[in-house]
Amino acid sequence: WEKSKLYFMKAIQIQPMKVNAYFQYAKVLRDYVKDYEESEKYHLTAISVDQVYNGLNGSYGYLLYLKGENEKAMKYIELELRWHNKNKWVHFYYGLINKAIGNDNKAEQEILQAVKLCKGKKSVMDRLQVIKELDSVNKDYYARFEALLKNDK
Repeated sequence: WEKSKLYFMKAIQIQPMKVNAYFQYAKVLRDYVKDYEESEKYHLTAISVDQVYNGLNGSYGYLLYLKGENEKAMKYIELELRWHNKNKWVHFYYGLINKAIGNDNKAEQEILQAVKLCKGKKSVMDRLQVIKELDSVNKDYYARFEALLKNDK
């Protein structure tokens, strides 16, 4: 991990006004290191560099969901959908947050849209495994997504 961290820091140092290194580092901190506070710091820095970067607001919204900040998460997910509504994971996260707040009809709409946007099933299943490891609360939502993917030809 320490060696990877050094590569991210070097990339940020070389191009401090490029959003991608901040964004990728923020996702690694969230998904693999599970350091949500540090991930938030890098998400917010990335947003300050380029607030409409594809996937960024959705990723930050998902982080906020993991932190239990559903209302704030919804704001960032909705921003992402306004700018980039063809991202399967943003629809997946939007459905997940709707499920968490009890809006089951909207959650179902969004999970169906996420499945519709899925192309490479292997990479989707790999990402889903990471998501399931981060959040054990909404297991039924994940099971529904897997079932829909398996039935989607």
